[in-house]
Amino acid sequence: MSESSYCTRRKRRKLNCGQPYVISRSRRRKARTEQANLKREEQCRISCNISNNKLETAFSRLPLECKVRIFSFLSDTEKCEIATVCSDWARVIRTPRLWQVADFTYALARSDLPKDKCEAIRCIKERATSYIYHFVSRGALLRCLFFELDIIEGEEIWLKFLIYLLKMTNSHELKVVHAEWTTSPEFMPFQAEEMTWKSDRVKSFLCLLTTLSEMCPAIEEIHTPFDWSFSSVKALSTFKQLHTLELDKYWVFAVLREENLNYLLESLPRLKRFKLSVSVPLIGMLSFPQYIMSSESLEVLDISNSTCFFLRSVHLPALTSIATARNRWTGPLLSRDALSVPCLYNI
Repeated sequence: MSESSYCTRRKRRKLNCGQPYVISRSRRRKARTEQANLKREEQCRISCNISNNKLETAFSRLPLECKVRIFSFLSDTEKCEIATVCSDWARVIRTPRLWQVADFTYALARSDLPKDKCEAIRCIKERATSYIYHFVSRGALLRCLFFELDIIEGEEIWLKFLIYLLKMTNSHELKVVHAEWTTSPEFMPFQAEEMTWKSDRVKSFLCLLTTLSEMCPAIEEIHTPFDWSFSSVKALSTFKQLHTLELDKYWVFAVLREENLNYLLESLPRLKRFKLSVSVPLIGMLSFPQYIMSSESLEVLDISNSTCFFLRSVHLPALTSIATARNRWTGPLLSRDALSVPCLYNI
């Protein structure tokens, strides 16, 4: 062995701390492959981060008003789903303005209930509780309320749910109320008795009206069945901002008192549209009553769904449209003496 080769081997052993310096070809190929894979993964991670940052930056740069406007087109279910995308979207979804419509008709309109009655009731209660929790936890700014629930069912459980929702959210700007408080959908497992609990429903309805007048004084539109008792009329007359009112029949053959009708119309100075549905019974089985209607602000009157509702005289100077339906046997809308009413000429 030559002296030069012996010195070279000594240097290699000294540099490798006593380990053999020679590496096999397969090990070198494997090391190069692993190094190339690591480099490729690093490049992919960098490119993904760059693209994600671009997307997040593009959306995050939008003003909050634009984000809220975009998400406002989604349903409540879709809003809950996209809230899991990222923390930024979750914060936007918690904006109170995105939770303005409480629609129990839609939220509970699922017929996939257990066959057992007790289990079905428990399931519906859980759905309603979860639905209300979403509004309360987000500090919802309620603008519209829709429900079709018999408010005396289950020891007034629906009435309690509705009052809790109104008190625990920002309901002071509520504008529209569609309240079908006399019946629940057919798929509901428990139904109240129709004849024995009519008066109890009216008491619960008065409780709901009182809560609405205290918590939501800015209501502008109400659609609801109505019993036309003076207590109900007085409670409804407290909504001074009403411009649209639609009252459906509740007591089918209850007497509609003229003083109650005019008291309500005169107590609502901003009322523009009024739809009335009543069934007026005979007076002593001889004739139908005739009414006087008076309102300074009313522009649209719809009595097409009323039965045996006749007008003796009207004082509606702002009236521009009237809708009525008459069969031959029911007679004219107005008596012969009232046909010269000036406000009807331009309708």
